[in-house]
Amino acid sequence: MAAPAIPNPPVALKLLSEPPASHRTATRTVETKPGRRYRLFTAMPAANSAETFPALYMLDGNAAFDALSGDMLATHPGLAVIGIGYETQAGFDFEARARDYTPPAAAPDPRHPTRASGEVARFLAALTRTLIPGLEAALPLDPARRTLWGHSFGGLFALHALAHAPDAFSGYSVVSPSLWWDGGAILDALAQSAPTWPPRAVDLCRTDTVRRSDGSLADPENRVARLEALLAERTDLSIRALAGVSHRAALDRSLPGALAFAAREI
Repeated sequence: MAAPAIPNPPVALKLLSEPPASHRTATRTVETKPGRRYRLFTAMPAANSAETFPALYMLDGNAAFDALSGDMLATHPGLAVIGIGYETQAGFDFEARARDYTPPAAAPDPRHPTRASGEVARFLAALTRTLIPGLEAALPLDPARRTLWGHSFGGLFALHALAHAPDAFSGYSVVSPSLWWDGGAILDALAQSAPTWPPRAVDLCRTDTVRRSDGSLADPENRVARLEALLAERTDLSIRALAGVSHRAALDRSLPGALAFAAREI
């Protein structure tokens, strides 16, 4: 059965025209290979300083940057916030995010069987070898203080990055990750790689939703509990539960805590 359509209205991106005094905002487009173009949204600390700044890198950058407010940024004047998005006026590019954020699976997404997926390794390489190094070459960003944020498929990608490139980020903010993908294979990947992880901090943000909109159980395999146990053993883990919040709304509601997490002293 096809999944119900998810609202995907245009984004306002008010921070680009009305940034707070604490930050300077801008956008740029980067092509990592022919046909693969990413729109980068940047909010850099406005203070003149010789130091470099910690950065929060947000997947689904169009929607995430749109959900930020000037007050959120002003609360953390020394934090750079960067959205990794797509060339769309909407909040999400569903085709591109499914392609970029998911590992290869034994079967296609049953809700969207014709949608391309499974290119997580290519996007992880583009992110860590092209997009982030390019930003760090142009802006005063500290490579030792990178935090990766992702919601849903983006949360799945963040867990994949922790499993396969744990040195790429010092912290991971993971919001309502799609643990169901490929029958929960990400949990096996994390368990196999965990003994080799360097010290890392993880901010896990989940909802208390028991059932999906179609009435089915949201987590019949107790994958969230398994993930929490694994991360608690191998990382500096903090867990945030969003009571009464839908899966989509968790994106917006997670951001104040994610900024605080990324701005922490490491």
